[in-house]
Parts: sequence; structure tokens; C-alpha cells
Amino acid sequence: MICSLANLAETGGRGYWGDVYVCDVEGTLVRRLTRTPRIHDENPVYSPDGTQILWNRPALGGAPGEREELWIMDANGESKVRLMHFTTPDHEDYRPGARQITEADWSPDGS
Repeated sequence: MICSLANLAETGGRGYWGDVYVCDVEGTLVRRLTRTPRIHDENPVYSPDGTQILWNRPALGGAPGEREELWIMDANGESKVRLMHFTTPDHEDYRPGARQITEADWSPDGS
């Protein structure tokens, strides 16, 4: 299972600065895939073949809903790459009103 969790000891008690974790079926943390203090990594989802993970993160840091971007990484937490640049002026993806990505998903063919 993959999820976003906040370590309250690291975030000063703020539950909205989460990182991406892999857990076993009992809910025991197995591995932490992101470590982004004061940035909320959320909504992780595996690719259909299980080799990659798509998730979103605020471009400027901070709480959920603050100018989020889509990211991708290998299932082991390596090779993190920003996919979109909704919040980057002068980039073709730029959207001045962009704010929040609530969910993202893969098509069955893995795109």
C-alpha cells in the first residue's frame, strides 16, 4: 500500500506536511519514499505495471492546495522528476490560476 503520512514529530504537529510512504497490509511503515520538510507530498498512485509512482506536491512548498505540480518517481523512491510546470511563468504548461491537483491517475496503458 502507498500513502501520504505526516510525521508529527518532524512537522511541529502539523498533519498537512506529509511524505510518501509504502506500508504493508497491517499498516506498518515499510519505507519512506520522500523527505520534504514543510512540503506536502500527497495522492501517490502506482503505475499499472507497479514500476513508477505519480504524486503531487506544491511547487513553492507549504500546505496542500498551494500551486501543486505533478511528479513521477521509480517505485523504489529514486529518479524523482517534475512532470508539469503549471506554476512556472514562461513555461508552456503555465496556468496563472493553477492551484490544486486533487487526484491524478494512470490510463490502463501506463500513460
